Formats: sequence, structure tokens, C-alpha cells
Amino acid sequence: MSSEETIMLKGRNELLTSASLEDIREAAREVLGDFIEEDKGDRITFTEPIPTCPAQIVAIKEPDGKFRIYTTSICSIENCQYVAKCIKMDVANLKLMKELLLKERPGVEIKEFEWNPTRVKEDIKLQKALDLLHRKK
Repeated sequence: MSSEETIMLKGRNELLTSASLEDIREAAREVLGDFIEEDKGDRITFTEPIPTCPAQIVAIKEPDGKFRIYTTSICSIENCQYVAKCIKMDVANLKLMKELLLKERPGVEIKEFEWNPTRVKEDIKLQKALDLLHRKK
């Protein structure tokens, strides 16, 4: 294994929040700027309106009324060499979402779930599988 493959990255972190959908929408606007909103019932996706590798913020409504939020990017380039940068950007976007939600509503409940893969290749395979599962819902 080369040294490039042993980079520690935080992949697919998630937030669980009691913030309202409107608060999440406003925070997403600050993170992404303009976005395309897609509402599939309990799953709302905010996507950057750019053609290559747009960032996404996904909010999934839980049965208890809270929202589970994660960030991802849609990579349209096969064997993309910038996937590690996209993953780091996704982590930064989620961190910013958390900060914005706490700033707007200081009493809002937010729990953070972390997953720390040790190898980029494993993270890429798992992230693609998770994205495929989320899209099928």
C-alpha cells in the first residue's frame, strides 16, 4: 500500500438534529449558495447547480420528527483523481452546517456521528454503496 492510500479521512459523518426543515434549508443555502431542492417525502436533497461533481446536502426525516443530515458529492468522472478532495469538502460542509444550525438556533439539539475510515479506496467503495442505497429509497 502506498503512502497516498493511508490518508486518514473522515467520511460519511452525519448529524441528527431537531432543527426545522426551514432552518436546514437556510443553512444549506449558506453552505452551497444556490441549490436545486428535490423533495421525496421524508428525504430532501439540496444539490449545487453545477455540472461536474456537485456537492449535496441530504436531510432525511426520522420517525421522531428529527432530521438526519449528511453531505456528499456526485462524482460523474470515472476513476476521478480528486475524490479525496471531495470527501474533505463534504466533511467541511457538514461541519459548517452544524455551526450554522447552532448559530441560528442556539438551543437546537444536534448529535454528531463520526465514521473514520483508514484507507481512501475503502471509503470510496463504501461511499458509492451508501449513495446507491440512499438513491433507491
